[in-house]
Amino acid sequence: MQQKRVDKQDNTQNSNNRTLVFLSSCWIYGKMIFVDLNINANKHKMIKLLLIVILAFPIRSFSQQENLVFHYEVQKNFLVSNYDLMMGNNVCVWKETTDPSQIEFNPTYMPEEDYKREILFKTLREKIVYSDYNILGSDFYLKDSLHVQNWTLIDDEPEDILGYTCKKAKTNFRGRNYEALYTTEIAINNGPWKFGGLPGMILKITSESNDEVYKMECVGIETHNQKNKELLDAFLKKRRKKKFLNWSEFVKDFNLFLDRYIKSLKSEVESEGDGGFTLQFSIDNYLEIFSKEVQTDGILLEF
Repeated sequence: MQQKRVDKQDNTQNSNNRTLVFLSSCWIYGKMIFVDLNINANKHKMIKLLLIVILAFPIRSFSQQENLVFHYEVQKNFLVSNYDLMMGNNVCVWKETTDPSQIEFNPTYMPEEDYKREILFKTLREKIVYSDYNILGSDFYLKDSLHVQNWTLIDDEPEDILGYTCKKAKTNFRGRNYEALYTTEIAINNGPWKFGGLPGMILKITSESNDEVYKMECVGIETHNQKNKELLDAFLKKRRKKKFLNWSEFVKDFNLFLDRYIKSLKSEVESEGDGGFTLQFSIDNYLEIFSKEVQTDGILLEF
């Protein structure tokens, strides 16, 4: 809770003038701010001052139904990009707004020429998450369950993000351990990407292990006028002939695809008469572990 005190002193020398204390409390972006004003009791001046206070401090209280947009900076190892979480009455949109850039040079990284920015949809009433993956040039379409993380709340020292007091929670989600910072000062049980289900808004998620770093941190909050339902309808219409898989189906399909992909790669090298070398093959920078060997140590291919 932030407190802000503003004092306006009566400069008049007339001792007969009475003063009063006007106490105003208003919610500004989920934060209670107290304004303590010493003003002359003149009626017209008081009305003017009330108007100034109302204009300067718009009353706000965050709720799930508002069209809020939470801006996040997302780090996936040596890559960083920006995302928006656009709230809505039923449909929430997690949308990448910039292409990834390197925060440290990686000589093995080759940017995609036609990079496809990530987008994901959460439906709050149906409790479904729609998304797609483009991996090794192949598309996979997922119809996932909403906020399936099992959280452990941690009684630890609170931390501050954007002026909000945040509590800590931990979970293991699809192969990685995560630590979340959430605030009950924003009464929305949502968060970045597929995360949510805590008693407040998740403003930061971190996973660090085995020299890998994944981090999502909120850097700003605004409102938006985007029609989330229309975005979801367009997303599904474009993919109406595609099969959406649940998580276990996706993992099975991907690993079958990976076997075919490696066989095809070896066949191509052999047909061109090349060989006599080894290749460390890995898939990096995905939050979920869907093929453990190739996403951790990598596969050593011999040609």
